[in-house]
Amino acid sequence: MKAKVNGTELYYELHGKEGAPWLIFSHSLACTARMWDPQIAAFKDRYRILAYDMRGHGQSAAPAAPYTLEMLADDVLALMKELRIQRAHYVGLSIGGMIGQHLALKDPGRFERMVLADTGHTQTPETLKQWEERIRIAQAQGMKPLVTGTMERWFTPSFRETPQAKKIAELIAN
Repeated sequence: MKAKVNGTELYYELHGKEGAPWLIFSHSLACTARMWDPQIAAFKDRYRILAYDMRGHGQSAAPAAPYTLEMLADDVLALMKELRIQRAHYVGLSIGGMIGQHLALKDPGRFERMVLADTGHTQTPETLKQWEERIRIAQAQGMKPLVTGTMERWFTPSFRETPQAKKIAELIAN
């Protein structure tokens, strides 16, 4: 499904039991809501789940950059408003966790609990340069040239040989 929020169109999926507590999944950079499929399967019997593609990712629109963390947090709050979600649990990975930090500061009463995994609160000048280079490559050549390096940073050599890792690599590439 898609919703128009904050001047852009966001793709989202709803899973689980209507009337159950809400659980929102926010993906990492270069991924989509698909990355949460195993967790959705594990939690759908106890929660009403919202998994979405953040702007510029997957099936969501990619309006002109730059995007800020505040803007991405506002997208989540607007999507919650659109779907009439009063309170929710929130799980964010990497940039999804950074978005969660902004959500906790902007509207703490909306969130029961948060799991913010593999995330930080600032970037060093060196890290910013690395991100700028990755952005340059993605804009010029797409995501495929970034897959190998991303997989090497994220996973051990043995895990990179598994079928699950191959699925993750496909998510990043596409």
